[in-house]
Amino acid sequence: MSTQHQRAYLTVREVAEEYGNSVGFWRKAILERAVPFVKIGRSVRIGRDELQQWLAARRVPAKAEAA
Repeated sequence: MSTQHQRAYLTVREVAEEYGNSVGFWRKAILERAVPFVKIGRSVRIGRDELQQWLAARRVPAKAEAA
């Protein structure tokens, strides 16, 4: 997908493909309400910006090397 035309909301399958996790991983995260999502009728969409913020909040810094 072109970076100019990236959609604001992704399907669970698109998120799984983009981040290299299984669809089940993301569905479980949605079920547990661990990841922000939007419900449109029966469809679930994950906001690209909200997902980036969610991931950034879970970033673990590298361990500093001892001098």
